[in-house]
Amino acid sequence: MNRRRLRKKYWLGLLSQRLFLLPLALGFTLMLASALPGIRATWALGGLIGVLFAVGYLAQSALLGNERIVRQAREELAEEMRTQRADILEALAKELERDQDPRTKRAFDDLMALADAFSENSSWADSMSSASALGLADTVNQTIQQCFDSLRSTVEVSRTARKAASAAVRDAIIYRRNRTIEEVQSSIDNLSRTLGEIQKFRTDGGPSSRLADLRSELKLQLDVAERVDQRLADLRRSAEGPEAMVSPE
Repeated sequence: MNRRRLRKKYWLGLLSQRLFLLPLALGFTLMLASALPGIRATWALGGLIGVLFAVGYLAQSALLGNERIVRQAREELAEEMRTQRADILEALAKELERDQDPRTKRAFDDLMALADAFSENSSWADSMSSASALGLADTVNQTIQQCFDSLRSTVEVSRTARKAASAAVRDAIIYRRNRTIEEVQSSIDNLSRTLGEIQKFRTDGGPSSRLADLRSELKLQLDVAERVDQRLADLRRSAEGPEAMVSPE
């Protein structure tokens, strides 16, 4: 979803550029005016040139990318995400405090620091092509969001484990919960390494294929984390069945 939103903002930014709007509007105006009596045919030619210039500018920007618009779209989306996420993360932080598991609390703090490093200092993508910046930023955002979702799941299954009717069910839930925490920690390590590699790329340069490799590694980690989180959710749903829960007194 974030990638679609980012692309939408990028296209809106392109379509609102003066180098696109002014030649297009002038071109259509001249072409329409050329149909009036007494207007020279050269007006139509001038209008066609204006329209073709606008279309060419749009095509060039779409194919080669417009770094300024990419940066603007990325910053706007990052600000929207921070605003939308603020209240949710505040509530999650309080739940993690009550859960009293130092691993999840530490993971939450690390994720917040990484999210700030990636989103507030957007200059990290300036040295990349538009496509690389969009792709890597989207994968980073997805990974961070998945980690927050996984941490929320660990709080929910902790409550489920306390209500489990048998030790076997409780142990199975705790095992899956621990696996989820491990995947979150692994994702944090990958995100930290990705940030370090990006900073190194900006400073020392290097093959752009390395950035593609980093994105592939993050996507692989994201796929694994999503599967682990899904198994945890499935186990929680099965454990919440009436036969698996302690009957209330």
